[in-house]
Amino acid sequence: TDRTLKVLVNGVADGYDVALQKSAHRLVRDAGQRLGPGSLAIDSRRGVLWLARDTTYQVLTSVPANYSLSTGTGSHVAYSGGSLDARQLALNPADGSVFVHDGYPAKLVRLDAANTSKVFEVAGVTQLLALAANEVDGSVWLGVQSQVSGRQTTELVHVGNDGGEVA
Repeated sequence: TDRTLKVLVNGVADGYDVALQKSAHRLVRDAGQRLGPGSLAIDSRRGVLWLARDTTYQVLTSVPANYSLSTGTGSHVAYSGGSLDARQLALNPADGSVFVHDGYPAKLVRLDAANTSKVFEVAGVTQLLALAANEVDGSVWLGVQSQVSGRQTTELVHVGNDGGEVA
């Protein structure tokens, strides 16, 4: 399985093929097997790419070619504040922090911009479909699948930037 993240650089021409061409992207190795929608976020103000894998990684967008998350140093920070099964994330552009869906034990976690500590966590976030941060107030919206009267529905949940309810 290819566990390589291909980071495109500025000025990529229409029709560029990352499988065949090498001139406009850099490889980040050991990026994981479980990359999917919501696994990446770019903080262009701070020059950082956030990656949700088995934990969260903060990777400099100026990362050198063929950089390895397993053995490289100086171009990334892995979350070290405890266990985290990162599945999806959303950047809070206001302060550079990220909201992360922790798949086990099913919670929403907000990490600081340095990727070193939790700001807050909200339990009971199961069957998350979507996650989006509000750039204006720093709150986050969740799309959660649930069962109501035997039917599957999607609920939208709005969580404040402090983890509390939004009025």
